Amino acid sequence: MDRIKKIETFKLDKNLRKLKYIILIVFVIILPLFLVDILGQGSPYFCKLISPIGMLGLWKLFIQLLAQFQYTGID
Repeated sequence: MDRIKKIETFKLDKNLRKLKYIILIVFVIILPLFLVDILGQGSPYFCKLISPIGMLGLWKLFIQLLAQFQYTGID
């Protein structure tokens, strides 16, 4: 075990390790608990805002808005 070199980390490594737990608590637990609809169901905010497949929906909306501005002639 003495021959194995220790992997060097960069300065923000400890902060980024804590960030994943903060994202878990905020987007998976707190937001769905407090931001609910009429029926009392929380939306999956992690899936909508952070995961790559959820972001595709936002890009689709963005592209539709750009197309709308192009056809209406708004500069």
